[in-house]
Amino acid sequence: MLDFVVTFALTLFFGGLLIIYRVLRHHNRSWHTYRRSKDPVPLIFYIPISTGGANILKPFIMAALF
Repeated sequence: MLDFVVTFALTLFFGGLLIIYRVLRHHNRSWHTYRRSKDPVPLIFYIPISTGGANILKPFIMAALF
């Protein structure tokens, strides 16, 4: 159960950071300009990226917890 919680929390953390960075940095801090833009990397592709980041860091966090 703890393994799932750590993976889920890390995925949300990395995904949130990537999406916030993408919207705030590249689209003048406006969600509306992002929605109208033709983005080469849609936000849906950040889900596997954030999952991969979570899987890389999960062993280190699990080791720190125990």
